[in-house]
Amino acid sequence: MRSIATIRRGCLWGLIGLALVIALVPFQGIIWDGGFPSIECRLKFVDSSGTPVPGVTLTVRTRAGGTCHFYPVDEFVPDHPVSSDAEGRMVFHHSGSSVEFSGHEYHNLIGFRFGETSAPHYDCVFTLHGREVFRCPFNFYQHEWDEFEQPSVTRVWHAPWDVNKYGWHPDEDYHAWRMRLFDTNNDGTLDREERTAAGFFERTCGYFEPTCSREMKATEIKFRVVERTITVPAP
Repeated sequence: MRSIATIRRGCLWGLIGLALVIALVPFQGIIWDGGFPSIECRLKFVDSSGTPVPGVTLTVRTRAGGTCHFYPVDEFVPDHPVSSDAEGRMVFHHSGSSVEFSGHEYHNLIGFRFGETSAPHYDCVFTLHGREVFRCPFNFYQHEWDEFEQPSVTRVWHAPWDVNKYGWHPDEDYHAWRMRLFDTNNDGTLDREERTAAGFFERTCGYFEPTCSREMKATEIKFRVVERTITVPAP
């Protein structure tokens, strides 16, 4: 009798385990597309007395800690720092397109989500003389910045970088070019944030083959404007 009861308990736990596996294992997947909207970010850096602070510099970091040029901040390019001017003002943009990244997302029976469930993550890090004074995610389009929103502006816009300087040339290896320009954490592969930046660069330049035109055309873009004053903490 004991052996039959043991077998029954074993079967019961086995069924429970099987049910949990079925409930927890992802089984339904979707592929989604997304992009960051066009943003004009106007920041002013001041000290505790309200005096403008020039020389605050922006660096865009990926989730893995690499430096991400060209995306999502258009003006952040390797040889042209984005810094606050003599009035403490810094202006930068993201010229959004309809599709900039995608993801594979999965669900299980109890509603948990797995995979790439959100947009690529970038941090805007602001430093003064090598000291970090402010940091925020690239989320200027989200509700956290609603209180700083100003009327939108429409500008004739083209990417503020030299495609002939940074773009892929026919006499170089395409893969080597991508790694040199976008593998900034030097791990030998392009992570999601780096791949997204590379794809945006290529689409913005309007080519995927070296024989295509290198002339980038200006386009009219409506930018959401956010404007904020940031107090730089004392050393």
